[in-house]
Amino acid sequence: MSFDELLDRVWYYDIEIFAHDSLIVFISHKTQERVYFHNSIPNDIQNFLDINDPILIGYNCNNYDKWILKCWLAGYTPEELKEVNDYIINGGKGWEIDCGRINLPIHWDLFNEINPRKSLKECEGHMKLDITETTVPFDLPTKWTKQQFEEVLYYCTCDVKALIPLFEKMRDGYLAKYTICEMGNIPFDYGLSLTNANLTATFLHAERKEHDDKNDYQYPSNFELEKILPEVKEYFDSFIRGEIDIDDKNLPINLDGMRGNVGAGGIHLALDNYIFESEDFNVGDYYEQN
Repeated sequence: MSFDELLDRVWYYDIEIFAHDSLIVFISHKTQERVYFHNSIPNDIQNFLDINDPILIGYNCNNYDKWILKCWLAGYTPEELKEVNDYIINGGKGWEIDCGRINLPIHWDLFNEINPRKSLKECEGHMKLDITETTVPFDLPTKWTKQQFEEVLYYCTCDVKALIPLFEKMRDGYLAKYTICEMGNIPFDYGLSLTNANLTATFLHAERKEHDDKNDYQYPSNFELEKILPEVKEYFDSFIRGEIDIDDKNLPINLDGMRGNVGAGGIHLALDNYIFESEDFNVGDYYEQN
């Protein structure tokens, strides 16, 4: 199956939950068709999923939407879905909710592909899309009026539509994942749902191991310790003595006019407001094997 053929199965989606109303909007990657369900019985949504066999793309869906969808398919009422919504919003984990055995479609979460993390509205703003917020309060105690329903439907649809150009900006990254899946004989839909770290671990057949030696460090025997800056060596000596945790505390440093930090990831320095311009500079030269 080619990458484009795989994308034919993609439906973008988002869910809105209120006290007495539940709304889910799907938009097809292939046809741009919109399908929505408002306070629908689970069988209606399940039939849609069975017919389309979709790969669902959402934003932060692994932490929120997929668990709402699972409970909806399990038969939760809008009022019960609101309880699940509040539980997750207030820090609860969706996987802690036991609503029976429900098989969900594969999810690709675009939120996992963005670093540093941003809200969907921030992404929409950067792409110059409609960032209109609904005026219907999320703590509305009553059922939606027809006008309120139309407003929330518009708001939710805008968020789903925003996932389309957002995915296109990430397309090359997903294509790279597709190639790795092809090389490693990993199912494409599943492999592309994984984070880069988890896909790498799957490709390498890595096995999870517990470690308790994070702070157990000694200088390698071939280090020329006298060549290390005194403040840098004292920093690492303090770490070895257990006085500091380098994951939490960096060492500010100034070297030859460059400012930066020393920490668990190494040493990183840069000139302030430095711009380099060249017509023949090729960054690829730094990666060529001699």
